Amino acid sequence: MPYLPSTQPRLALGLGDDMVGAEIFMGWTNSTGGITLSQRTATAYARPGLSPAQTATLIPLAVSKPSWANIAFSFRRPLTPAQGKSITATSPYVFAYSGTRPTAPDNPASGFEKHDEAGHINNLDVTKASAGGGNGGAAAGGSTSGQGKPAIELGDVAYTTILKAHGALMFIAWGIAPFLGIFIARYLKDALGIWWYRLHVGLMLGVTGALTMASFILILLYVAPPHFDTTDSAHRPMGLAIVIAMIIQIILGFVCNALWSPDRPAVPIWDKAHWWLGRLTFLLAIINMYLGIDLYGTYGDIKKPLIAGLYWAWIAVGILGLVAGNFIFGQRHHVKGHTEYGVVSGRTSATI
Repeated sequence: MPYLPSTQPRLALGLGDDMVGAEIFMGWTNSTGGITLSQRTATAYARPGLSPAQTATLIPLAVSKPSWANIAFSFRRPLTPAQGKSITATSPYVFAYSGTRPTAPDNPASGFEKHDEAGHINNLDVTKASAGGGNGGAAAGGSTSGQGKPAIELGDVAYTTILKAHGALMFIAWGIAPFLGIFIARYLKDALGIWWYRLHVGLMLGVTGALTMASFILILLYVAPPHFDTTDSAHRPMGLAIVIAMIIQIILGFVCNALWSPDRPAVPIWDKAHWWLGRLTFLLAIINMYLGIDLYGTYGDIKKPLIAGLYWAWIAVGILGLVAGNFIFGQRHHVKGHTEYGVVSGRTSATI
């Protein structure tokens, strides 16, 4: 394992490409000024429990602790243990650090707060460090590359940053744009003329559609599979369902526009299907955004009650706006005999 110095009093190295499923080796300063080593296994984005296989042991530092470091430690662990992950030259790693020590710093099983920052480690081959170490163990001490390259690179975008970007994009896509798009389509057809359709498409396709796909792809690319499990929340599979429903809804919207006729005697079934699929998808998105806040709050650095309260307050304002529009403007349907600008009928939704 690499030599691990840090400016923070608690540092963790994870064997795996994501926290979930990783075998974690965590060190922190204890009451004597030494290091407590804790080997753990993460089964969710939550505080990892002690690993059933305690195969890691502290070893003396091969180099002096840097003057800037709050903590520095090395440990040994078999490359191929009887229980646990095997270590190869291409094994992936993650890291995390925190400015707080555990509640019982002398106890390897102590509880602790969530880390301050986390990320991935690039091009780390700890098998080279075991040369001459005996027992087939991966050991600490100096550079593992033989070229002085740091073992830990902090250039990666932190996992929490990706999650925050995902949440922000989804909030714009589903917490702002749909309220405006629905309001325009439901109440402002007459007032805006052809522009109601252009604005509706711009908001629901250009904002909701584009940002949803960008945020969805971001998570698919950055987060390790399985992407849609329900281990700790329904947020992930519900998100997939919303994306699928959104794509169908967009297609259905263009179909409705293509089939629109100024001579239609009533609103056709495909228009109503568009309305109700949109309402259902929007409702699921509202619920899923809260599930996302709740999921991130279990291991994120947000004040969950405050963020959740502000979120539901905003949703309430949006719903009240839609209700108020019904009393102020009333719902508008373009069917045969509908009067617009003093002219009976007229195509208002076919040409962008």
